[in-house]
Amino acid sequence: MPTKFMLILAILVFVGTSYTAPRMVVGEMFTNTSCGPCYSANLTLNQIAIDCSTYLAVIRYHTWWPSAYDPFYYANITENRARTQFYGTNYVPRLMVDGFLDGGSTHSNWRNLIDGRAAVESPFRIVVTAQFEGEATNARAIAKIYNESNQTITGRLYFVLTETGIYWPAPNGSTIHNQAMHDMIPDQNGELVTIPANDSLIRQRDFVIRDTTWLDPPSNTWPHITAHESCQVVVFIQNATTKEIYQGGKAWLTKGLEIQEKSKIRSSYSSSLKAFPNPFSIILNIITHNPEVRLYDACGNLIKTFYGRNITWDSRGIRPGVYFVENENSRVKILKAR
Repeated sequence: MPTKFMLILAILVFVGTSYTAPRMVVGEMFTNTSCGPCYSANLTLNQIAIDCSTYLAVIRYHTWWPSAYDPFYYANITENRARTQFYGTNYVPRLMVDGFLDGGSTHSNWRNLIDGRAAVESPFRIVVTAQFEGEATNARAIAKIYNESNQTITGRLYFVLTETGIYWPAPNGSTIHNQAMHDMIPDQNGELVTIPANDSLIRQRDFVIRDTTWLDPPSNTWPHITAHESCQVVVFIQNATTKEIYQGGKAWLTKGLEIQEKSKIRSSYSSSLKAFPNPFSIILNIITHNPEVRLYDACGNLIKTFYGRNITWDSRGIRPGVYFVENENSRVKILKAR
């Protein structure tokens, strides 16, 4: 009799359990290329983005003050303005953490705020994939959103394309610009979704990546060509009233062999460079057809140049985070684990 009672109790406990997922924190920064204090704030966020790459997704929106001639603001006026006004932002720099935690401009405290939020598990799990078709500008992002709680939850679902490692000498001294908001897909309004308890949904967004036209403001003759594999798609679900972001997800854009398998050239192109294991902790192995290979960090800084076709490298001395291995034909994203 006691055995049967314990079995029934266990079943009841199991049915009533709410499962939660590790959190991907979303950090939304507001900045401007003519804002002096934004220079050091952006450097701080650059390092945080590397150190916290496994649990932080970053989006940087550019405002129209102190100067309206910010090329990243001009690149997408409507959506930069929309998110700036959504939070009532009237100063820069400013960091919003998961939509409702205001990091303000005191960037020395941003890391603590992000780590504190990351410790709070989420009712959602979001899995994102993002691909583009070879050298074309057509791309596709797919998000699978799982509600692992025992409650129905409604929120607005957003897809945001960002680009990292953009070189431009700004008036405030910044030269490399990271996680710049490229596009909100399909727009700044997102999609209102309701996900029942212990259920899921899948959303697909097909979009076109703007190339030379996306960073060419009226006051500037500098055309930027988008580096596809330096782009990320950030997905998040947000309460439109409280502004709390329930969960985020992110994925780097990769060559879309899974979208259309029609070119054998693409297969040999991507296989001309291999880096493993991935993630790696200490030893990284690189096999390449081209004898010169370069390693970059997520901010676009050159870390090391290798020579040879079979390379074994001891990575002690570099921080955990996202890196890129590149030769003249290919680029591979790798993750150094803690």
